[in-house]
Amino acid sequence: MVRRPASDPVDDQRCTPADVRLSLTGLDAAAGHRYAQLVATNAGDRTCQLRGWPGVGFPGAWGTAFPVIAEQVDPLIERVGVPVADPGVAVSLPPGGRAVADLEWTGALAGNRQERTSLIAVQFADGGAAAALPVPAGSQIDLGAETTVRIGPWGAAGT
Repeated sequence: MVRRPASDPVDDQRCTPADVRLSLTGLDAAAGHRYAQLVATNAGDRTCQLRGWPGVGFPGAWGTAFPVIAEQVDPLIERVGVPVADPGVAVSLPPGGRAVADLEWTGALAGNRQERTSLIAVQFADGGAAAALPVPAGSQIDLGAETTVRIGPWGAAGT
């Protein structure tokens, strides 16, 4: 399900899908580009860490494994030239703590009557299980089969 694996390996301090609740915030669109922030909230009872780039995958609503072009580069660096997160720094998430990763998609966006992604699969560590963030039908997430997706590294919420 993961098209581009996470950048860092599994370790004992890493957050797992059982620890984290995922959401998207800040949906925005301009000139054929779509932007959002992937938010990971620690819903568990232990402190865990996220570091590096999350792995991502985008299965379609009709069962297609989308061959998206997935790049691990911070979309904000591309837009404004200023890095907002250091991929080598671990973000510690106490219970209730949050981390964010910037998300951008562009290119072959899914149009009317085309298959769109049904969920965003997010992997916290290379070799680890992926968590699923369902995409509601009728949402603004128009990610399709040939879309280019850029995902930034995990950073502390509010950076």
